[in-house]
This record gives sequence, C-alpha cells and structure tokens, in this order.
Amino acid sequence: QLTYTIAENPWYVKAGSILPLAAEGTQNLQQRSNALRLLVVPGNGKATYTLYEDDETTQAYTASAYAFTTFDKQRSGNKLTITIGARKGDFDGAFATRQIEVVVEGAATQPHKVVVDGTVTPTQCRLIDHAVVVPLPELSSTVSHTIEIEF
Repeated sequence: QLTYTIAENPWYVKAGSILPLAAEGTQNLQQRSNALRLLVVPGNGKATYTLYEDDETTQAYTASAYAFTTFDKQRSGNKLTITIGARKGDFDGAFATRQIEVVVEGAATQPHKVVVDGTVTPTQCRLIDHAVVVPLPELSSTVSHTIEIEF
C-alpha cells in the first residue's frame, strides 16, 4: 500500500531516465526562464529525452517557429555522462544560453569531479534529501555540451 500526503506527488519513472524540470523556486510557468533542471533517476545505462520549445504565446509553431534540444545520459559505475545537444530550430525569444542544474537522485555523496566540455569545473554541489544538485556554468544553447560527473 502506498501512502502519501496531498503535498506529496508520487512519480513512476523508468530506472535510469533523464527528465527536464522547471528551475527550483518556479512558481509561475508563464514567466519565461533560461534555467532548467535535469533530473537523473537512479539506474545504469543510457537514456534520451528530447525537449520541445516554442514562444509559448503564439501559434507561430505552425510555421516551423519551434526548437528541439536532446539530452542523452549514460551512467556506468561511478561516472555519469550527460550530452546536451545543440538546439535545433529557432523561435522568437529563444534563449542564447541555459542555466542548468543536474539533480542526481539516489546520490549519497558529493561528486569527486565535474568536467564540462573537457574542462574540470569547480562547482558548489548541494546534498538535498537523497539527491545531489550539480549547478553548471551558463552554457550556450546553440552548441553541444558534454558533462561528466564522477562520484
């Protein structure tokens, strides 16, 4: 039997999945933001998610004014690799950069190393409940990025 309060919301997600979430503290989805959290669910192997975006206000998407970004995740042992694809497509108001945080569920320790595009990156990781939040430097939306997190 599952029990939870009205303030809790159970999620049923395939092991190893990667899911985009709104930025922490978002209270209104009508306020546009370049901030994005990527939730990495415990589990080894590969996962892919394709994020669809448009201007959120008009029907310009019917005339190809929209974009896709693909997120690939590979987890093997103590190494998590996330590839953020270059945004494909465009629309009015598309952000040139993204402020991304990776949330690794089920992680009990801080990462030993975070590497962004081949460069070791100092970061202020936080342990929250049963997850590690790894903030990344602001990244261009128009080129691909590889993030390696070692635990």
